[in-house]
Amino acid sequence: MTSVIKEMSGTWLVSCTPGRPLQVDNQDLTTGGYAACSAVFDGVLYNRDDLRRQFDLPHSANEAEILIHAYLRSGIDFVKQLKGMFAFVLSDGNAQILVAGRDPIGIFPLFYATVGND
Repeated sequence: MTSVIKEMSGTWLVSCTPGRPLQVDNQDLTTGGYAACSAVFDGVLYNRDDLRRQFDLPHSANEAEILIHAYLRSGIDFVKQLKGMFAFVLSDGNAQILVAGRDPIGIFPLFYATVGND
């Protein structure tokens, strides 16, 4: 399964575990004073309920949305708060950065590639 995150700088293709549904959240938060962020998440956050409470998110918030809010509030150090088995890609369009990561054991694979400049 492949998911696509489109940013002003181009298109990023992210491939995660075949046969598993991906959680994708693309939040253009510019109207709320936040950076435009996108996230693709595969896996499980064991502490997602704690993170939802910490960031005052509804129970319906998925892991991709949790990642975006954790990043916006904690910066790149948000990864220190993640507990579980996962792979993710988070893009911040305003800062023009792309963060990719996975759990310390590497249970969920993460593959990436850059393709051309068009």
